[in-house]
Amino acid sequence: MNKPTVPFLFLVSLIAICMSSCEAYQYATFSSSLPQSQYDDFFFENDTLQVVYSFNGMDCPINIDIYNKLSKPLYINWKHSAIVLNGETISMEPNGQLFNTFSSVDSISEIYILNQSNIIPPQSLLSIDHLNLAHNFLSIAKADSSHRKKISAEGADPIFTKVHSFLKPNSPLYFKSYISLSDNSKDLDRFMLEHEFWVSDIYKTTSSSSSQSKSTYFVSKTTDFGNFMYTVTAATVLIGYIFLKVAEVSAQE
Repeated sequence: MNKPTVPFLFLVSLIAICMSSCEAYQYATFSSSLPQSQYDDFFFENDTLQVVYSFNGMDCPINIDIYNKLSKPLYINWKHSAIVLNGETISMEPNGQLFNTFSSVDSISEIYILNQSNIIPPQSLLSIDHLNLAHNFLSIAKADSSHRKKISAEGADPIFTKVHSFLKPNSPLYFKSYISLSDNSKDLDRFMLEHEFWVSDIYKTTSSSSSQSKSTYFVSKTTDFGNFMYTVTAATVLIGYIFLKVAEVSAQE
């Protein structure tokens, strides 16, 4: 009575293989009026500080590195620092999150843990990385143009996929970053850093490792076929379990 287990296990294995391609991934690449480095992140720099923005990862993590060039602290006013995303205001205030600041004085790396602090120590880097800006697929309905592009995926052969491109007015995701800073603790002579970003390219694949660019993020979802296969798998496992139990009881009689 053990023979039926072989086709049952084969069927489950076959379903599992099919389910491996049931996830779809959408990749979105940002543009900005800021220049980009060789790593595709965006940066702003003056005599006081350097600010670097990057977005690579799942669900559009916005990573902002603020390097204080001065020999005295800089102060962030969190109440006046925010992201305005498609018209919605998102506060940058840490709300208990921990921020790491790395000092590079004399080549010694000292780590400061700041809990809701507004201080960036002299010649130190503050990293803000607790916000994700997107969780769902973006609409491509207003794309200004489309073209085919070769996409390289880690551990797989390159594929050609359709890339949908957007000019700023039609971008499905547009935001501005506002960071309020001062070089004194009394918040005098405050200055505002205002930078804008918009999604300019979108493409879809079945791989979660097709881009390492710091200007590109991805989101994922289960396809309709994937939802169907999950249902079939659950039903198959349940029926198979019942069948095996019945066969086990029959073998004992």
